[in-house]
Amino acid sequence: MRWACVAAGLAVAVAVAVADDKPAEKPNKDLEPFQGIWQVVSIEQDGMPVPEEATERLTLVVKGNERVLKQGGEVASKGTFKVDAGKKPKTIDIEVSDGPLAGRTILGIYEVKDDTLKVCLAITDDGKRPDDFTAKEGTGRQLQVFKKEKAKGKGAPAKPGR
Repeated sequence: MRWACVAAGLAVAVAVAVADDKPAEKPNKDLEPFQGIWQVVSIEQDGMPVPEEATERLTLVVKGNERVLKQGGEVASKGTFKVDAGKKPKTIDIEVSDGPLAGRTILGIYEVKDDTLKVCLAITDDGKRPDDFTAKEGTGRQLQVFKKEKAKGKGAPAKPGR
């Protein structure tokens, strides 16, 4: 049961929605840091680290306000999100449209520093947003840490004469 909740939480967290038939909303300034592809560094759920074998193939893809979590090449969860960068800590609300937590709005907080994204989510349905970046036993929280993939072609030196 515990790992079923972990899987559901992972599906919420790593919801990468690369829109198929509809265009993503134009990113606003607060959404800009989220844009791109993110790899899981670590996930902790309710005081327990999620085993690497459960997270090593997870990818979060964000385009506009849509996010899709993929396990390998398969979509595990989709959703949209909104943020409030003016609050302390900054808040994120994820509306899950597909996956184990479809139909729910997951409340959380986030922090983006350089190429690292940290998100703490209230996975249980108690309606309480986390107030710090912890996922202690009994809290129903999930703490996720991601590293952003470097864009292909960026950072490479230009070839001489071009």
